[in-house]
Amino acid sequence: MALIGFESGIVGGWRTLRACVRLLSMAAAATVAQAGEVDSAQACRVVWTAVGAPTGRDALLVVLSPRMPYALQEWPRMRDAAAADGFQVTAGRDPRVPLAEWEAALVASGRADLATAPAVDAEAAARCGLFNHFPSALVGRCGRVHPWPILGVMPGAAWHEILRQRRESMPCP
Repeated sequence: MALIGFESGIVGGWRTLRACVRLLSMAAAATVAQAGEVDSAQACRVVWTAVGAPTGRDALLVVLSPRMPYALQEWPRMRDAAAADGFQVTAGRDPRVPLAEWEAALVASGRADLATAPAVDAEAAARCGLFNHFPSALVGRCGRVHPWPILGVMPGAAWHEILRQRRESMPCP
């Protein structure tokens, strides 16, 4: 009997130790994730500031790439919808695309309005997650930038809804 009790005590001790290790691992992972989110949020602010996006009440920075054809094709619709929702809209371009390729794509798509779109900061854009898909967009409000980019072309209702959600998640002081 004593041997069984001793054995279950060891097994119980190992279970407790494993549970503690799991908890410590989860805490460490949460700390790393939080640090990554802080780094990502800071990178998004760097991108925003570097292109001179507005710091007013409701603003949107959309990063475009001709390598994702729908990005240029859907740009006017998404820009106009955001503007109708009260956003000041700024366009930036993927800095990994050579300028000659960018200009040729603008001519082919009839998007001369994007000729002066600045290239975003490549390192900060990568850390912010803006290169994961195009178009990618950041919502800014009252001097703050939401740390999660909006990725891809969306139907009208979904686009309005995500912009509304981002706006509401950052109340102005």
